[in-house]
Amino acid sequence: MKKWIIYLTIICAVLLFASPVNALSDEIPPLAPDRAQLALNLMAINCQNLSDLGYSITDGQSAYFESMKQTIAVTQVNINYLIRDFASDLVSQFNDVFYNLEPTSESALAAANSCQNLRYQIYQRMANTPGVLQLTNPVTDYESCLNGGFFESGGTCFMNGNVVFDTSGYIIGLYNADCFTRTDAYYGTCWYCEYGNTQSECNDYPY
Repeated sequence: MKKWIIYLTIICAVLLFASPVNALSDEIPPLAPDRAQLALNLMAINCQNLSDLGYSITDGQSAYFESMKQTIAVTQVNINYLIRDFASDLVSQFNDVFYNLEPTSESALAAANSCQNLRYQIYQRMANTPGVLQLTNPVTDYESCLNGGFFESGGTCFMNGNVVFDTSGYIIGLYNADCFTRTDAYYGTCWYCEYGNTQSECNDYPY
């Protein structure tokens, strides 16, 4: 659990943005680079957690199973939130790995291996889809933000920023983001809250 929290802290501290390159693209990417990279990071965490779980059970720490399974389940919800629309078939297989997990070393280690294989397949699909792992054009305004595949809500397109998690580890929004409307641009000052917000912070995931 502590290792998972450390990993999430590192991810939250990094601006999730791939540097633009000068290339032409006629299609809007189905997934922006910030979401793609975060999803890959979270998948790597779940794969490592499964491997750690397998060896922990081998060492006789079977009581660790339920708490780690919950941690893995939360991360899986976040992965679905980020990329299910992009790779629903592979994400469904990814979900099955965790739904079928049993409290044995063999099950956890087999799940870790399946997790790594599916993560690689998802990475390959991202790499073969222009604009997903790296921008094909610079983002300077609302239209170019939309054309980069970035998230839009209420006439505002968001990119960059720090992903925010609630105390249970669920993604709930984005702080300190760049954002664009049709008439204005704001850098590093925008918030987006998936489940609404108070005056000072995003609301927690609706359990």
